[in-house]
Amino acid sequence: MTQHIHSIQNPRIKKAAQLRKRRGREKQQRILIDGQRPVEQAATSQLKIREVFGLADELIRYESIVKSLENAGAEILSLSPAAWSRVSYGDQSAGLIAVADAPDFPLEQLTLTPDGLLIVLEQIEKPGNIGAILRTASAAGAAAVIITDPATDLCNPNTIRSSIGSLFTTPVAVTTGTKARDWLNQHQFRILTARVDGHATYTNTDLTGRVAMVLGSEASGLSADWEGSDTLPVVIPMLGTNDSLNVSVAAALMLYESRRQRDTQPSMNQG
Repeated sequence: MTQHIHSIQNPRIKKAAQLRKRRGREKQQRILIDGQRPVEQAATSQLKIREVFGLADELIRYESIVKSLENAGAEILSLSPAAWSRVSYGDQSAGLIAVADAPDFPLEQLTLTPDGLLIVLEQIEKPGNIGAILRTASAAGAAAVIITDPATDLCNPNTIRSSIGSLFTTPVAVTTGTKARDWLNQHQFRILTARVDGHATYTNTDLTGRVAMVLGSEASGLSADWEGSDTLPVVIPMLGTNDSLNVSVAAALMLYESRRQRDTQPSMNQG
């Protein structure tokens, strides 16, 4: 049964608005999901959605997904324009907003395949970059994304929004750099590190088979956690005056080069 909320002082509105801040998410152990598409993606995962907010017309517009979520146990809340503006992002004037239980991202949950392609992101600061990489990783068929020593909250609404919900449909793990490297070696991944002083260009490197491509922040690059004889530094050639790309652009180039190689040739490491 749909409940109607008119006041911005309603306790549910206040609690939902608090989820836009990391402190609120940590305190409540819940997250906020903006937009119809991310909410739909979350609904297809194992995530428990507790509440769905929307303007009356939007709840009717998305009746199918709203009814599905209600049948799964979510409470449906129809908001006045004032209440909606209190809980929504910026000038968001349409769509849905959901409150869900905060997910866990253990490394041990990742399912391995013989030729799995992984992206590892170290200390990426901007939620929008992480979201964009998650979206690209899903599109390119990556097996998983591993976030090490995160510099931002993975469930930041900006991450969820920029990923278009891929955070909930792409296998993701969060861990330390040391644990990630040990795990990759244990499972016999070739570790390729993106560096401005890399020894080989990424297009001349075999990116097929069981490969982990590791990228660091634009400000400081990769840490010493990713140096050593068990890693292969690769470079994306830069012909202009800048010495680095936006990390989400670099990830997209490497992911789709790997996709191209996998679609056109067998792994050079097979047989």
